[in-house]
Amino acid sequence: MKINVNALRSILINILVRKGFSSEQAEIIANEYWESEISGKKTHGVAKFLKELQFLTERNGEPKIILDKGAVVLLDGNKEIGQLAAKYCIELLIKRTRQYGTAIIGINNIQRYGALGFWVRQIAKKDLIGIITNSCEPATTVFGGISPILGTNPIAVSIPTSKDPIILDMATSKASMSFLLYSVFYKKSLPRKTFLDSEGEYTQDPSKVKAVENFGEYKGYGLSLIFQILSGSLIKAKMGHQINSMYDIGYYFQAIDPSIFQDIKSFKRQNDQLIKEIKASERKPDVKQIFIPGEKSKIIKEKILKDESIKIPDKLFNLLNKQINEKH
Repeated sequence: MKINVNALRSILINILVRKGFSSEQAEIIANEYWESEISGKKTHGVAKFLKELQFLTERNGEPKIILDKGAVVLLDGNKEIGQLAAKYCIELLIKRTRQYGTAIIGINNIQRYGALGFWVRQIAKKDLIGIITNSCEPATTVFGGISPILGTNPIAVSIPTSKDPIILDMATSKASMSFLLYSVFYKKSLPRKTFLDSEGEYTQDPSKVKAVENFGEYKGYGLSLIFQILSGSLIKAKMGHQINSMYDIGYYFQAIDPSIFQDIKSFKRQNDQLIKEIKASERKPDVKQIFIPGEKSKIIKEKILKDESIKIPDKLFNLLNKQINEKH
């Protein structure tokens, strides 16, 4: 069914308010899922919102600083909602980066948030380079293996330009595990040669999936391993099969102030020029346009906002209504 985009956002906010969150908190949480849904990242949109609702009552409060070295801060997340914890981290990260030129914040013991790109964009808005990665429960195989050991270990990087920032947001696996939920609600087949069953054979049946492969064979595996350590042992979070719940997962936030090296306007102009060269470069015969990371999502979002409506499965809409009508 089609639904007005603003009405969809209001529904998500109202569900959260009915569960006891303030209007401000509800907007922070809902905005990320809503933004993902209207930007074409449906694996991290409404379906994921409904899945994560079950954990909201487990929160204890704001994150607590347990190590403070100025440019490096370690936090105990106190089982905070992922989006509220991410906002806390990014605000502190920006403040410390202004002070020291660069900063790193590590946190665990929080609930999940969704797409990293949403959060790394907030860093770019402040004319800073942003880097975010996190681990997760064992889900991906290593190159040559068939059993899950590493997480999907996504990475997001934002680079300021004079216009829209460059936003790289990707898992180190061929697909995120949220694709399983998406495939069920949106009745989409799983991608071929991506997910493995218990025998190590490729499967497109969500009920048989036991693991997902890294992209790029040993290269993706190598990146996944590095990001696991950055968001794991480096910040005193668990890794591999030591991760028993989402509260064991580590999250790594870093920002760099380009103005340390040169005037920010000059930095942006150089990035603009590189983007211009990339966009104007020779293309294969069947390629109409070369995109910059994050550009496709921006185009999808702009079109949906212009149309003022978005399609979501009836089943998802019915589940949203059920949440609204539940007594709390």
